[in-house]
Amino acid sequence: MLHKIVINMAHITKEDIIREVRQTFTVTYMTSDPDYLEFVIQPPATDFKTKFANLAQRLEEDDIVCQIQDGKVKGGKEENKKLEQKRKEEDYEKYGYNGGVDDITGVSSSPFTSSKYPTPPPITLTVRRIEFKKQGRIRSSSWIPRILFGTVIAFVMIDGYYRTVNTNTIIPIGDPIIMAVIYTTALLGILGIHELGHLVASRIHKIKTTWPYFIPGLPIIGIPTFGALIMAKGLMINREKTFDVAIAGPIAGLAIVMIVTVYGAYTVPIIDPELSAQLHESKQLAEWQFGEPLLMTGVLELFGKGGEDTEILLTPILFAAWIGFFLTFANLMPAGQLDGGHMLRTVFGKKMLRVCTYASAGILFVMNFWFVAMFVLLMSGRNAGISIMDDTTPLTRNRKISYVIVMGLAVLCAPIPNEFTLIEPLLRLI
Repeated sequence: MLHKIVINMAHITKEDIIREVRQTFTVTYMTSDPDYLEFVIQPPATDFKTKFANLAQRLEEDDIVCQIQDGKVKGGKEENKKLEQKRKEEDYEKYGYNGGVDDITGVSSSPFTSSKYPTPPPITLTVRRIEFKKQGRIRSSSWIPRILFGTVIAFVMIDGYYRTVNTNTIIPIGDPIIMAVIYTTALLGILGIHELGHLVASRIHKIKTTWPYFIPGLPIIGIPTFGALIMAKGLMINREKTFDVAIAGPIAGLAIVMIVTVYGAYTVPIIDPELSAQLHESKQLAEWQFGEPLLMTGVLELFGKGGEDTEILLTPILFAAWIGFFLTFANLMPAGQLDGGHMLRTVFGKKMLRVCTYASAGILFVMNFWFVAMFVLLMSGRNAGISIMDDTTPLTRNRKISYVIVMGLAVLCAPIPNEFTLIEPLLRLI
């Protein structure tokens, strides 16, 4: 398997880089340029993924980026023809085959299709130079995450206080300040553990990241926070590391969502039917129009508070659980820069990610979450996905199974609305 490595020279010499690459792989071809180096290498029969990851992380310490992708060498047709001829000669010397093709019949007889030959098939891969982008003063400031976090705490507290006051006018549930603190702890606990999952996975895989940036929302009239995000400061070495970092956040956050849901379902009051009729008539009570996740429905059923004949009051704690389900569902959508998009990118590649990004935005729009749909398109407008240094090594079978399971959880977290933006009008016409 031929690999081409292009490396950006920064703080170490070309000789140092050549030595590093030669110590890791067998180099069969090399070109030199003032801005980059190209190596065509013959990787080992086993453990190529780990060796490349170690090389990439060592070079990253000196601000050197090496990347693998499909392609030909920059030298042109002649150089590629020479490489192909050299490969065929080596194959003939080793195995008695002329590059895996019989000269008389033209039929492929490659020894690489047999398990007794440990050498990988000859494939040309390209590693190109990527420059690190310098952050501006505002983005690089350590105060920005702190200010955003403080703002989100204030917004959530205000939202919790207001919702408790409104709920107390119907059924008393507690002191507004105390309930606001519990509400804030629950909601920020969901978001915080989600981001902690990303941080832990990043540390395990030695990927540099920023601290979480919490995004303020619209308290009282909407939701007080739109979640949080972490940006990678280092390289995404391969698909497996990228997948692990992406999946860790939603799984960790969903565990806290379930805890909050159980507590919320246990404490949520049931509204007496007569009182409910009076409140509906006086327009003090309205049906929740943004849907109920299946997981929340199941928990409410466990406490005997589910079903069409039972009306419950949406308390701040249960609302925090709903926000947690919604943000988990939205974040698992296979779109752009979302965690679901990163996971899909590692499983199916860039092209499928672009298609699914627009499909995800369409689904969100149909579900009445048009604002989130616009946000997804805005985030994905300039860059539909992250750049992976080794984008050729596929995921393991267990990770692919995990992806299917997580997509199933996304469906269970989806707040299916009572009315759809496009579907219901069409049904009325039928």
